[in-house]
Amino acid sequence: MKHSIMAIAVALAVAGCASQAARDALQIQDPTALANGFHAEQSTLAGAVTDEWIEQYGRVARTSTPDDVQIRLHSLGPRERDGYFGAKAQCWINAAREERALHDGWGFVEEATRQADLLTGALENHAQSSAENPKLRTSSLLRPDLWQQLMAAKSSAGWPACPQAQQVVACAEVGLIHAGHEAWTRAFDASRRRVAAIEQQIAMLPHTLSACAPPPQPSLPPRALPPKVTLPSNALFEFDRSDVAGMLPQGRTQLDELARDLGADFDVTAIHADGYTDRIGGDRYNMALSQRRADTVVLYLRNQGATVPMSAAGHGKANPVVQCGERERHALIDCLAPNRRVEVTFSHHGVAEAASQVAPAGHTRNVPQPSDDPPTSEAQVPAYR
Repeated sequence: MKHSIMAIAVALAVAGCASQAARDALQIQDPTALANGFHAEQSTLAGAVTDEWIEQYGRVARTSTPDDVQIRLHSLGPRERDGYFGAKAQCWINAAREERALHDGWGFVEEATRQADLLTGALENHAQSSAENPKLRTSSLLRPDLWQQLMAAKSSAGWPACPQAQQVVACAEVGLIHAGHEAWTRAFDASRRRVAAIEQQIAMLPHTLSACAPPPQPSLPPRALPPKVTLPSNALFEFDRSDVAGMLPQGRTQLDELARDLGADFDVTAIHADGYTDRIGGDRYNMALSQRRADTVVLYLRNQGATVPMSAAGHGKANPVVQCGERERHALIDCLAPNRRVEVTFSHHGVAEAASQVAPAGHTRNVPQPSDDPPTSEAQVPAYR
């Protein structure tokens, strides 16, 4: 008999040590979950039922069950079910079913069912749900370090396009709250086992996120440079500008691509830029403007690393590409747009290939295009220029 009593005492002591180790490992943030005996509170913080709780969750118990919500969630399409909120709704259903099978009478089944109901309802109505996790009456906060890792995953660049990671995070969040309920009911060992499984899932999140990342796009091979490339002036520069600072983003992109191709084409021996304007405006002004823009193109290519000899010339309104007879000013400016250009010619070793030319950017007929009129005063400068 004495030996039996000693064995029971030893077993209880070992069990007590195991529970204490589980409590320490869980890093429980709620002191009421650690209190017991005469020190245990019966307050709202400790989970005492309030009238508000009965009204909020009792209604769910009367009108919806985990199985009811499961039917509604299953009727949604895979896009809704497989995302973060759909996965979270499913995990809440699973948690409610698990505790219902254990005859949990603390109210966690109703709380979990309500969370699943709210998320499913938002998906049904195409409404935006909150990604915030609820503070349940019957759950204690534990393992803040794991919560921080989940927040980091949700903040990562690959998160929006990675449903696999979204599913892991959603169920890990529900699982930590479920483990918090087990800790709240003093089932510390069960809580620790659940958290250990969640730890393994979280440890795989970086791999899951990286697997979702699209493969790096192969860099495009450099294009062979044609003998001549035509750059529309109105796509290169802002109104009445001819310097590098006045370049438009589209113009910079065109010249960057040209410089990239030039850097890979070792057959180029020289570069020459010819600037042109339309026939509107004074000859002297147009000649100077066309020269400045041709000079800027050469300077830009030089700054991008071009080392071959380069030259530039302005020709004003000479060598028009199109002839226009429109009388209305906006229509005339629009029609003459192809004449406003910078032509870049490349000299190559050997026999020159047949000349090719890049077509000017398309123009919308009802949107007036820039012209090369000399500005006389700010009040006389047309807004479309």
